[in-house]
Amino acid sequence: MSSIFFGKFKISVIAFCTLMLIGCLPTSTEPPPTIQAVADHAQVLNQVSTEDIHVLQDQSYGSGRILLYEWKQDSQHCLASSYITSLGGHWEISDTLSLPCQQPTSFVAGYTNVSKIEANLGSPRQTVAYGTSQAGNVVRVIWADGMVEQVPLEDGSFLTVRSGRWSIDRIELIGNGGNLLSVEDWA
Repeated sequence: MSSIFFGKFKISVIAFCTLMLIGCLPTSTEPPPTIQAVADHAQVLNQVSTEDIHVLQDQSYGSGRILLYEWKQDSQHCLASSYITSLGGHWEISDTLSLPCQQPTSFVAGYTNVSKIEANLGSPRQTVAYGTSQAGNVVRVIWADGMVEQVPLEDGSFLTVRSGRWSIDRIELIGNGGNLLSVEDWA
C-alpha cells in the first residue's frame, strides 16, 4: 500500500515540478499572428512596432476575426479596427479603418461604413462600430435604419458588428442610472 502511495506522490511531485518549470520559462516575444498580420498589412501602422499595438477586443466573425486595437503615435492616441481572415494557414487583413490619431479624450467612437478599401471591393461584408471610453458602462448605437443596440463597455472599449453596409446616426455613451454622458453624431 505504501509503495502505491509513494508512486503516486512521485508522479505528483514530477508533474508539479514540470508545471513550475514551464511557468518559469521565458515567454516568446513574438506577437500573436493576428497582430503580426495587422502590423504587416495595415498602412496606418507603417511606422508602428508590434510591441506598441494593444488589442482591446478580438471577436470571431464569419470566417475571420475583428480586432479593435490601439497604439500611441507622437503622444497621440490612435484607434483602429481590422477584419482578418486565415488563408493558407496564415492571417491576412481584409479591411482596416482607423480614426484620426488625437490627443487622449474620454470618449472616442467610429464605424467602418466609410472604408475606402470596402468601397474598392464592392459591397462590404460588415459594418463595425467601435470606440473607447474612460467613463460610462454602456454605449447605445443608433443605426440609420432605426435599430438601437446596447453594447457594454469591456475594459474601456466597445465593438459591435452588423452584416452589410450600414450607416450609424449616433453613438451615445451612457453612465450609471441611464445618464447620457457623451454623443458622437453623424446624422
